[in-house]
Amino acid sequence: MIRAKLWFRCAAMHDPVTPIVVQPAVVGWEAKKRKVDLTIERAFKGDELVLRMKGWVTADVQKVIDVVKGHGFLKVLDDRDLVVET
Repeated sequence: MIRAKLWFRCAAMHDPVTPIVVQPAVVGWEAKKRKVDLTIERAFKGDELVLRMKGWVTADVQKVIDVVKGHGFLKVLDDRDLVVET
């Protein structure tokens, strides 16, 4: 198994950047007729994290996902770093 960090080029500053998970996604609900205090915290998958980079990086994120899937898969390592794993 080989792991490599995935780097993009920032659309604003044109320097190398890689997405990291600072805090897992928190999903909750809102109801019209009652109060719902339930929240679910879950980490992003590799594909989800790359898709959220759309517009922030110069690459077409969907094409990046398609190319990576041909050689391995995207994974969030240690609930923080985005890597390509083969």
